[in-house]
Amino acid sequence: MKKIAFLVLIASIANAADLYVPSQYGTIQLAINAAAASDTVWVADGVYTGANNKNLSWSGKKITVRSVNGPENTIIDCQNSGRGFYLMTQEIAG
Repeated sequence: MKKIAFLVLIASIANAADLYVPSQYGTIQLAINAAAASDTVWVADGVYTGANNKNLSWSGKKITVRSVNGPENTIIDCQNSGRGFYLMTQEIAG
């Protein structure tokens, strides 16, 4: 029984995808919306403003959102309106 559970976990990890903003998806939220469990959304260097680049919600998905070259190179500018992330129960930013 343990071997089956382990194989399922490996299959799940092996199917994880990388989604890239802005080269594949124009905004961070569009990439998050397209992501499935275990996927990683990679956000390129730059300043992200406007709709779909603030008030970001994972909607309960177990995904990772990361900056390509570190947080000092990728900025979510809410322009004094809204917040960067909207995290629900059991979601963490990291």
